[in-house]
This record gives sequence, structure tokens and C-alpha cells, in this order.
Amino acid sequence: MSEGRGDIVAAADAGRMPALPAVRAGRPLCGFSLMELLVVMAIMAIVVAATIPVVSGLLHGSGVKQAENTIQAYLASGRATALQMRTPVAVVFFTDNNPSLRRPAVGVQLVVQLPNTGVMTGMHFTAISDHPVEYLPEGIDVATLSAFQEGVQASGNPVHRCRAILFDADGQLLVRDSLVGDNPDWNMYGSLGDAALVSSSPGVIVYDARTLSLLGLSPADTDAWILKNGTVMLVNAYTGNLIR
Repeated sequence: MSEGRGDIVAAADAGRMPALPAVRAGRPLCGFSLMELLVVMAIMAIVVAATIPVVSGLLHGSGVKQAENTIQAYLASGRATALQMRTPVAVVFFTDNNPSLRRPAVGVQLVVQLPNTGVMTGMHFTAISDHPVEYLPEGIDVATLSAFQEGVQASGNPVHRCRAILFDADGQLLVRDSLVGDNPDWNMYGSLGDAALVSSSPGVIVYDARTLSLLGLSPADTDAWILKNGTVMLVNAYTGNLIR
């Protein structure tokens, strides 16, 4: 038994706290120096800074793709519902400002034309009760192509706010103005007061509204940015099927 260990055992037998052996001079201590810690922290900060844009881009790309799939499903459902009910059905895109939501969200909803009583002008629509509203992922918005005037109909542009794709009773694309809805959030004729602006559209453009909001563009530049950076989804005028 070595001398140091023998002293410890002897001290333990005597009921005393053994003295720890002194660290020999010149023996290196375990751990990192302050400079080494600063270098590691700097490297970690660089890695995190480089990763955030990549992850953010992946998340937004996933959100756009999810929105595209939702819209495709609703367009197919809207056409099928129009064929089944033998009456015009529209797929409406609107910004829902309901206080129950965490923040304003873009909703997608199926609406059906009400019977014409002879005293109403335009095409009047109401929600289909068994088709609930579906909300697009946060930060994703939808613009529609205008069939009557140049530009797109985006929620950020106050002049072009009604966004709807309309199918007739035969499931074909129907482009009409003077749309009227019983929900003011749809921004149809009853809330805008200008029938020429409240028209259905031949297609939609899915875009990253969060990125757009940071640019501070004018309405004209906003339309150009959406057309350049968004994903265009058109509807075949004869078959009613989606063209990607």
C-alpha cells in the first residue's frame, strides 16, 4: 500500500477527516480557458445565424405547399359539389378577423348560389353548412387573377379584395361579376358597393405574405411581386380541373 493511501486509511480508522493529497506543482488542471469558451460560443453563434434562414425558408416552403394542397382539395370539392347540387358553387378566399383566432387568418370556404327570387340583382351566395372553413398556414396568403382588369386581387390591395373561383352547374369555370354574399368578410357586392370589382377569377396565386409585408411596396409593385414570386394555380375553363 502506498504511503498516501495508507495515511487516508489510517485517518479513516481514527475517525478523522482525511487530508486530501496536495496537487503536485506543474500538474495541469482539467477544464477550458476563458479564451477557449469564447471561441466555442462564437462558433455556435455563427452556426445558429447560418441555420435560421435555412430553417425559416423550409418552414415557409412547407406552408406554401400545404396551402396549395388545401386549395387543390377545395377546388375539386367545389366542382364536385356544383355537379352534385346542379347549381353554381364558389370557392371563396377571405381574411377572417374573428377575435377567437390568435391572429387574422386566410380562410377557404365553399358557398352556394341562392335561388333567384326575381327581385335580386347579381348572384347571391351563402355558406354550405356541412363544408367548414379551412385556414391556410400562418404567413401564407392567396391572390386571384382578375378577368376584368389588369393586375391581381390581393388582400393587401383595398381595390381588389373579393377572391372567388366559381363553378357552374356543369362543373365548368364561370367568370362573373356582381357577386353578392351574406358574409361581409367575403368582400362581395354587398360590402364593397362596386359590382365590377366583385368578380370571380380564373385562378389563384399562393404567396408568402410575411415576406411581402416586410418590403413596404406600393399596390402596383405588390401585384408585380406576387406575380413574380407566387405559385400560380389556374382552372381549366372547360373541364374545371386545376392546371399546375
